[in-house]
Amino acid sequence: MSQAHPFGESQSITAPLLIGTSADDGYAVAVINTLVSTVPPMKLFRKVATGRKTFSKPFTRSLYQSSDTEHYFRLLTCYDVADDDEYKPFSLALWELGIRLLQPSPYEEIVPAQETVVRADVTRYELKGAAVVAAPQLALVRHLLVESYRALDPDIAVVGGQHGWQPEWWRDLPTAP
Repeated sequence: MSQAHPFGESQSITAPLLIGTSADDGYAVAVINTLVSTVPPMKLFRKVATGRKTFSKPFTRSLYQSSDTEHYFRLLTCYDVADDDEYKPFSLALWELGIRLLQPSPYEEIVPAQETVVRADVTRYELKGAAVVAAPQLALVRHLLVESYRALDPDIAVVGGQHGWQPEWWRDLPTAP
C-alpha cells in the first residue's frame, strides 16, 4: 500500500506519520506504554545561570505521556528535568508528539475505511542551530511506534515522515567540564 501521502512524501522528523492497521484499538495503550518505557533516559549537563555565574547542572532527558488532552489520544513529551528538581520540567519541554486513533480511516486512498489510522503529529519542538533538540529520542519513538504496530499487524501501511532507525543516531553526550 505505498500510494502518495496526502501531505506529500517526506523523511522529515517533524512530518506527520500515518500508520494504517487492522490491529484492535485496545492495543494502543499497551503500545504507547511500552515505547515510553523502552526509550532510555539520558543523563546530560546543561548550562544554568544564577545571577552572573553560569555552571553545568545535571539533567535527565526523559519521556512522559499524558492522556488528558483535548485533541489527542496520547501526548508524548520529552523533557530535560534537573536532577535536583521534583518533576518541574515544564519550562524545558523539548518536543511533543500527539497520537490520534482515527476510525474509520479518513485517508481511504492509503488505508481502507475499516482499518484504524494511528496518526502521530509533532506538535511542538525546539531547534538549536538547524537541528531538532532531542532528535534521537523523537526518531526512536517514531520508529518504535511503527515497529510495535508491525508486530501486531505485519500488513500495516506506513506513510509520512521519518520512521526508520540508525543506531549511530544515539550517542552519549559529553560529561560536565
